[in-house]
Amino acid sequence: MRETGPGGFASKVKTRLEREFPECVVLRGDPNIHFQGIPDYIVLNGDRWASLEVKRASKAKRQPNQEFYTDLFGSYSYAAFISPENEEVIFDELRSALRPSR
Repeated sequence: MRETGPGGFASKVKTRLEREFPECVVLRGDPNIHFQGIPDYIVLNGDRWASLEVKRASKAKRQPNQEFYTDLFGSYSYAAFISPENEEVIFDELRSALRPSR
């Protein structure tokens, strides 16, 4: 995932995750350790979790295995590609996906 500086969309997503889900732990993959296709963010909340692959645009190129891991992780819990075009929809879905089961 490449950004266009500190104000990039990925930084915005991380900031919003931390603001809207303060009880969650937000983990970001290390771009220097390349596991091809693993989503950019894993969000943990008790027994719930989600993964997000950040794209600068909905039509941005998807790297090898990104579809595979997003589909796989989505079958386990919740996973999605997030871009500025679908940001609000994804955050609405995250509110449901990360709601504690207690």
